[in-house]
Amino acid sequence: MSIPKIKFKIFSIILILAFSFISCEEEAPLEVYTDDPGAPSPKINSITPSDSVYSFVTQIRITGENFSSSTDAVNGNRVYFDNQPGTIISATSTEIVVLSPDISGDSLKLKVVAPPAIPIAEYYPYEIFASVDKIEQFNPLESVTAIELDPEANLFAFVTDSLRGRIYKVTPGGVKTEYGTAPFPSASDMKFAPGGYLYVQQSGSRNIHRIAPGGGAAQVFISLPNNNDRMRYYDFDENQNLFASGIRTGIFAISHQSGNAVKVGSYANHDIKSIRVYNGFVYVAATYNGTNTSFPPEGVWRSQILSANGDLGNPEVVFDWSVTGFKAGSLAGIPITFSSAGDMFIGIDGDNSILIVHSDKTYEYLYPGFINPTSQQIVWGNGKFLYQNRVSSDVSIRGVYKIYTDRFGAPYYGRQ
Repeated sequence: MSIPKIKFKIFSIILILAFSFISCEEEAPLEVYTDDPGAPSPKINSITPSDSVYSFVTQIRITGENFSSSTDAVNGNRVYFDNQPGTIISATSTEIVVLSPDISGDSLKLKVVAPPAIPIAEYYPYEIFASVDKIEQFNPLESVTAIELDPEANLFAFVTDSLRGRIYKVTPGGVKTEYGTAPFPSASDMKFAPGGYLYVQQSGSRNIHRIAPGGGAAQVFISLPNNNDRMRYYDFDENQNLFASGIRTGIFAISHQSGNAVKVGSYANHDIKSIRVYNGFVYVAATYNGTNTSFPPEGVWRSQILSANGDLGNPEVVFDWSVTGFKAGSLAGIPITFSSAGDMFIGIDGDNSILIVHSDKTYEYLYPGFINPTSQQIVWGNGKFLYQNRVSSDVSIRGVYKIYTDRFGAPYYGRQ
């Protein structure tokens, strides 16, 4: 890639307004500022990051000379990426901080307009990566019911194929191959285990299936003792215990090595809709149907892991869903996961489908207006990417998405 260059070009004010109107047809027209042919030309000295960012997430710091000192909408600075306007965060006569628009490209031209000067400062080439990027290897007719990633950042997806399932592997380079099969059409969860086994759960089944390292047909690893022990979701701890849960069946700690399964904790009255191990605790998103009046009807609970065998402490409420005013996922699952810093990410219904709950119980949306509903699964990759399995009746919306989050996820112990 060529080294970014700074150039200056003289355009009339009419041309400036022309490309503004073309690129922002649905926005109100910009007011005309009074140009001054004698005003000093804006100059870009440096840009940080110098070569690339993720769209609408990473702040870009532009330092230079002769930027506008005004902060109003007419006479203030404007930054364009090709012909798309960025969002100014702050600006002085020597520095502009801006967010890029929701675009992507590898040879974009960054332009600074600094009224009342007529010249435009340019910097190119500049690259913008999509912060929310749809995985195009799955066509709209393929029903993806569960996703997982391995330590090499390969994506695995369970796809319904008539009365059975196929598990596909998509490499970081985009190569899609069949990895395995399952004797059932839908999976509610998948998790990698130490040694490379891939656990694949038939929703509402007491059978725990897994695929041997390298792929192939899913085989029953163990069957839980009672027909009413119907599992849907699970996660591993650092002692290789698989914590499996489901529809008012409590939680089982299952040894990945021996297959020994023991019911642990006090969750018989919880309809568990997702489970995640984080920082020595088992977290569950669930609805509650018991008699404990201190428990909310819907929320997130956790229990401390007390031993290497997976014994659990008493449930404690972490997040009471009823006080937020938001609606939790209407599907069978309410997916949860964690960043490495301890922020809890929850999939919800609504115009914005991922909620972030901080350790102080405050909460916010992830990228309001940019992530459509509904999140059937959210799974962290090995870096700063969160993968969302999105369901919708709109074929243009549903699918698997890779979302840049600017933060790392907490460990998935089964991948280690």
